[in-house]
Amino acid sequence: MMEFMDRLAKKGSILGLEGIRRLLEELGNPQERLQIVHGAGTNGKGSVFAFMDQILRDAGYKVGRYISPVVFGECESFQINGEWITEKEREKYLRQIEDAVHRIRNRNEEEPTVFEVETAVSFLYFMENACDLVLLETGLGGASDATNIVENTLLAVFTSISFDHMSILGNTLEEIGKVKAGIIKEKSLIVSAPQRDEVKSILIEEGRKKGKHVTFVNEKAVDILRQDVDEQVFSYGEYQNLKIAMGGVYQVENALLAIEGIKALQELGYKVSEEAIRSGLRKAQWIGRFSILQKEPIFIVDGAHNPDGAKKLAKSLNLYFTNKRIIYIMGVLEDKEYKKILKHTLPLASELILLTPANSRGLDKDILKRAAEEIRHDLPIYMAESGIDAVNISLNHGNSQDVIVAFGSLSYLGEIVEFFRMKK
Repeated sequence: MMEFMDRLAKKGSILGLEGIRRLLEELGNPQERLQIVHGAGTNGKGSVFAFMDQILRDAGYKVGRYISPVVFGECESFQINGEWITEKEREKYLRQIEDAVHRIRNRNEEEPTVFEVETAVSFLYFMENACDLVLLETGLGGASDATNIVENTLLAVFTSISFDHMSILGNTLEEIGKVKAGIIKEKSLIVSAPQRDEVKSILIEEGRKKGKHVTFVNEKAVDILRQDVDEQVFSYGEYQNLKIAMGGVYQVENALLAIEGIKALQELGYKVSEEAIRSGLRKAQWIGRFSILQKEPIFIVDGAHNPDGAKKLAKSLNLYFTNKRIIYIMGVLEDKEYKKILKHTLPLASELILLTPANSRGLDKDILKRAAEEIRHDLPIYMAESGIDAVNISLNHGNSQDVIVAFGSLSYLGEIVEFFRMKK
C-alpha cells in the first residue's frame, strides 16, 4: 500500500471534482448512502465537530468523522464514535481502491490524488459501518474540494472564515467566502459562526440562491460566566451554565456554533436532549488546540498556523497568563503568512525557539529567524533540530512558573504530544 500511495503522492494536490467522481463511480458511489454534515472555514472545524460528535454520541447516534489535517497519523483521519480506523481496516479499503484505480488507469484516464483516495476510504468505511451521521471536514476551500462530491448534505457548517491559502482560494475575503460557500446544497440547512460583513453577505447570498436561510451564532445571546484555562462556563439563549473543558477563548465560539448545528439537526428530526448537549460539551476534547500537556511549567500545544489563529492564541495567553514569562516554540509551513503570525504572537514572547517542520513544505527556520528579528530585535532566539529538541531547550530555559507554547504546523506538534504521553 505504501508504494501505491507514494506513487499517487507525486501528483500533488489537484482541486476539482472529476477525479473523485471517477473513483467513487468505480466504487459504487458509497457517499450517496451517507447522511452528511459538511464543515468549511479557516479555523475551528475540528473543534466544532469535536463538540458535535460528542453531543450526538451522547444522544445515542453512531457518528463518523473525517478529519483533515491530523496530528498523529493517517488512521486518525477516520473515526467512528471517537475510535480510529485500524491499520488493517484502512489497508482493506486501500486495496479495494487500488483495484479501482487500476481499472481507471487501464482506460487511460487520470488517476486520483492521495486526498481523493483518503476521502474515498472515509466514505467506504462509514457506509459499511452504517453510521447515522458523518461529520465531514473540507480539506481545502469548499467548492472544488474532493469532499464536495457529496450531494446529500443535511447541514453546512461554516466556522470563522479569514485569510489562508490565498494563492488557491483568492486574495479577498469575498473570494475566499464564495469558494467555501460552495458546500451549500439545495437541501442543506446552514449555520455559521459570526463572520466579517463581507463574508456574511456572501453566505447569505449563496444560501438565498439555494432557497435557504443562514443561521448565525447570536453573539448577543452569549453570557460568559467564567474563563479558566481548564474550564469555561457560559450561557447561550435557553441553555444556562454550560461548561466546556477545552481551553482557548475561541472555544466558546466553537461551542456556540456546535449548539446551532445541533439545533438545526433537531429541526430535521434528530432527537438530541438538553442533557446530551450539556454532557457532550463538557466531555469533548480536541488534542492540539490549546491543549495543556503539563502543569509545571505549563506546556501548551496549539495548531495556530495562520494570522487569525495566531491572533486568537495571543488573546487566550493574554487572558490566562498575564505577567507570565512565555516561551514560544514555533515551526510553520512555507505557504503560511508567517510574518503576520509573528506580529500577533511575538509581543508576548520572552524567548523564541524555532524549528523546521519535518514536512516537504516546512519553512526553513533561518527564514523564520530573520522575520522574527525584524519584529523583535531584542528577543532571545534559539534554533532546534526537531520538536523534541525544542521541548528540551524550552524546559532547560524555563522555570516552574513559566508558560511554554508550541504552535504552528500540526506536522510537528504530534511528536511533542507523544513525547509528553511517554513521560507520564
